[in-house]
Amino acid sequence: MLVVDNHRMMKTFMAALLEKEGFEVQTAQDGISAIDVLKTFYPDVIFIDLIIPNISGEKLCKIVRSMPQVKDAFVVILSSVAAEGKFDFTEFGADACIAKGPIDKMSAHVLTLLEKWKKGDLSEFAHKVIGVEDIHKREVVKELLSTRNHLQVIIENKIEGILELTADGKIIYANPVAISLSGIKEEKLLGSYFTDLFGENHLKGVKDLFVPAADPINAISDNLSVAINGRKVLLNIIPIKDQGGNSFIVILNAASERKQAQQRLYLSEKQCGRLVEISPHTILLHHKGKLQYVNSAGVKLFGASGSQEMIGRPYADLVHPDDRAGFKKHMRRLVKERQVTPFREHRLITLNDRVINVESTDTAFKEQNKIMIQTVIHDITERKKAETALTESERRYRNLMDMIPDAVVVWADERIVFANPAAVKMIGATGPDKLMGKSYWKIVHPDYHAVSRKRMDLLHQDEQILPVEVKFIRLDGKTVICECTGKSITFNGWPALLEVWHEKANLDKSG
Repeated sequence: MLVVDNHRMMKTFMAALLEKEGFEVQTAQDGISAIDVLKTFYPDVIFIDLIIPNISGEKLCKIVRSMPQVKDAFVVILSSVAAEGKFDFTEFGADACIAKGPIDKMSAHVLTLLEKWKKGDLSEFAHKVIGVEDIHKREVVKELLSTRNHLQVIIENKIEGILELTADGKIIYANPVAISLSGIKEEKLLGSYFTDLFGENHLKGVKDLFVPAADPINAISDNLSVAINGRKVLLNIIPIKDQGGNSFIVILNAASERKQAQQRLYLSEKQCGRLVEISPHTILLHHKGKLQYVNSAGVKLFGASGSQEMIGRPYADLVHPDDRAGFKKHMRRLVKERQVTPFREHRLITLNDRVINVESTDTAFKEQNKIMIQTVIHDITERKKAETALTESERRYRNLMDMIPDAVVVWADERIVFANPAAVKMIGATGPDKLMGKSYWKIVHPDYHAVSRKRMDLLHQDEQILPVEVKFIRLDGKTVICECTGKSITFNGWPALLEVWHEKANLDKSG
């Protein structure tokens, strides 16, 4: 078995589940590392998350089907976004799809699917997302998927070839034009080194572009003429620095096709203009601080009567006064460095004086010798209200936990992830940090392991059970007997167990 997922807890859970069933299991955290694993490890079954770093889960499925040694593997999509988007997983080479959900139900779905796979009876799972009924759809995921699809339409309809590279030069995305220019199938192109596209005549010049890694801004190349697959192209390399580290966007423009491209430019601009205008997100263009363009979503967001009411207005006037100093500093740096900025939270003021919280991302570029800035804005006012309410709720919850005289403990993956002061005192710890991550079975007395295991299984199944006595081992070696009640909960987005211990008696080390 191979499990491809960038979430550590998910990899640990799947490995433990599959190894218990007698399978040999390896894991990978992204598309590139999965391809490296598959060069020497040939699994019968591969579980792939759709949203993974570098090469996406969809692309990885297609690559797997192109690798002779694993092309016949049973490929299962195991993803939390499976219930959010409408897609046919068989189109990109997957055999089945399971929606991530509650651990107990997801475990049952995985084991049932494997049992059916062994028997060769998979007809009931064709084109069906398993376990979708176990989870609630999340509007924020739906919105992010919509935005991703919107941007993908724009990129894949560009007349230039576009590649995305990792910091060490591996190709992790290629639009249709780039694939055509390379003359290599997408499944072979992804995961290969960018420099492998060039012959000896241009190889050194291209490699030199990636040398100044300490200062990636200096690595920008403007219209370097090279040959790819026997065709002359103009090469632009743009460094990107974000929270995931350094990467590169490569733009390939077939010089021999520029005339045809110019003839198609008008139609392309009209198409892109329509896409921008119907975008659900606010999109602005500004030059020297003044708005040059506002799409329909922006007109609505700012409460304007039309775009003419916005054009020429200083953008800084729309920024909350307390945020203007940081905004101006950000814009100066953006114009100087010309990098795409990650999402940035700040506040804006609408034309009717309503304060809104937004996330924005900015891009600086040169257009007809003018430095233009494009800003994409997402209104997060309601989300911020919800976060504030949640923070206040958590504060009240923490205060309550601190005042409760009984011990309150939360377990996830059979390890302590929360303990209130009463629990810290009962176990004899100097602070909650001394308990975090400690195994359940190190604290429960061995004589009570059997009853605790049965009780934990029932709690995971959300069964109602009566209070039970359990003996716990303090950190100083002494023991304490408690009456325990519990409930299955969700803690930080993961299934967990909450227990309340009411101390009944303190005993010495002999118990």
